Amino acid sequence: MIGATSCFRIKYGKTWLWILTFAVLTAVALAAFALVWINEGPRQDSWYQPLSRDRSPLDDGWQVVPSTDIVVVDATHSKTAIELLESRPWIPLTASQVAGLTGGSMNRNAYLLRAVYLENGPGSVGTGFNVRALGGDVHVHHQTLGQVTRMGRAAIIVRLQADPKRVFVTCSTAI
Repeated sequence: MIGATSCFRIKYGKTWLWILTFAVLTAVALAAFALVWINEGPRQDSWYQPLSRDRSPLDDGWQVVPSTDIVVVDATHSKTAIELLESRPWIPLTASQVAGLTGGSMNRNAYLLRAVYLENGPGSVGTGFNVRALGGDVHVHHQTLGQVTRMGRAAIIVRLQADPKRVFVTCSTAI
């Protein structure tokens, strides 16, 4: 008596082996591509500046800047603000410059800062920016949720106690 497996082998020969091999190799190639995308993610922008080795996000003394002292430059003024930040990570602003970039006001110690974000759709800058300061160091961080497509640039206006010495610019996502 010939079993079902034997009948399959007789009818199709080694074709099943080729199909199985192709399926396994395709799965391995797709898994490798997925790992590269997960590990690499979107290309890092030159504005992305992680904290230096001498500064940790866990250091005591970081002062969180209240969200009321952070303004994201809107889309109509974003190009101008980003061009201003091309050669420097921060710029002190006068009250009239703040008004020109936002239409609002910030009466003292306003600074235009570089920022980056992970885009998960058109116009997805949002308001997920956090800013902390410690001893002249400023850390600008953007958080987003979901699958990301690329890293983008943004400009934010922040009220700080003093001129920054170093500006660290980071972003992260949770899927």
